[in-house]
Order: sequence, then C-alpha cells, then structure tokens
Amino acid sequence: MGNFGDTVEPETPHDRALESRIRLQILAALLAGGGEDFVTLRKQCRLSDGSLHFHLRILEEAGYIRRRKHVLRQQVQSRFRITPAGRAALRTYLDDMQTLLHHIKTAVSKPAT
Repeated sequence: MGNFGDTVEPETPHDRALESRIRLQILAALLAGGGEDFVTLRKQCRLSDGSLHFHLRILEEAGYIRRRKHVLRQQVQSRFRITPAGRAALRTYLDDMQTLLHHIKTAVSKPAT
C-alpha cells in the first residue's frame, strides 16, 4: 500500500472567496475589460441574474471588487472593477495553484510502488 502521509498541503491557507470557478471567471472578465457593467458580466460569464448577484456579493464582501452605481438613460446601472486587494489575492491564489500543480506533476511522475 502507498504512503498516504505524503499529501500535499498548501503552505498558506487558501482563499475561500476564490474557490469558485465562477468567481475566478468574473475576476478574469474584470481584468480583461478593466471594468464591466452587470449585463456585460452576465453575458460574458453566461450566468443568471441571481447567480451573478450571489458571486458578486461574495467578491465585494471580500474586498476584491468595487461596485459603482450610475444613472444611464434614467436607469441605475452597476459597474464593477477589480480592486488592488482583488488583484493581489488572485495573484497569490494563482501562485499557490501553480505550486500545487507542480507538486502533483512531480508525484505523478514518480514510479508507482
């Protein structure tokens, strides 16, 4: 039997706000566009209004995005931007994932015992 004590644990605690593929997709869209309105984000991420609201709230509460409301053609619209804290958290998360993937690739490359 294999030694299960060799489990790879991240050196830093991971960020629960970034655990979701959807939230990573939202942040990527905001990085690419520099800032997006709700409708554009909904279309880019292919989400329902409710799902997008849910994930935006989590990112906003974590301080990773900022919402600005403005009036356009007599309608209130929300525009979202990634914050410096959001960029830093995303960079850290991606670095942690790269490290984890490196450990996994190394483990997979070892001959089975």
